[in-house]
Amino acid sequence: MKAKSVRRTRDNSATVQLSKLRMKEELRAKLERDAEERGCTLNAAIVDRLERSFLVEAILAGPEALRLSAAFVLGGGRAAEKEGRPEWAASGQWRQDPACYESAILAVIKEAWRQHPSPEGGWSFREWISRMFGYIAGLRAPRNVTLTREDLTVSASLGDLEAGRRDAETKRSREEAA
Repeated sequence: MKAKSVRRTRDNSATVQLSKLRMKEELRAKLERDAEERGCTLNAAIVDRLERSFLVEAILAGPEALRLSAAFVLGGGRAAEKEGRPEWAASGQWRQDPACYESAILAVIKEAWRQHPSPEGGWSFREWISRMFGYIAGLRAPRNVTLTREDLTVSASLGDLEAGRRDAETKRSREEAA
């Protein structure tokens, strides 16, 4: 006969002790370094990190925002590696390089489009790109210059166009396989 697990109700303000918490040594060492850097106990560092993880989860209100953040960091890191600067990926130094930063923005845009609730509905893709480009042009255009439609005409590079088509084909293949 199996023993029933009895859940005790506790006061939310009560402090409890967990025993037999297991983790990899590498994680324990990271937590210990974090505690030392912050001048607190290992226990306080662990509790703070756990509390912050729930706070981040509540702020992000789902995995979509986390995916956008990850796309930004991973996109910039991949660009740094392609630039021959893999050490920038780990240090975050890629954020200082315009080409890497722009690649990170592009990765966020790609991920945002993947998450679009109805990429085939709403605005057409052309309208969406036009609005995004207009907004960016408004951010970057010099104040004392009048822009014409010709100034705002953009053509995609064949490489970017092909990359988008490959992404679309990969998505279709995954959907068909599911």
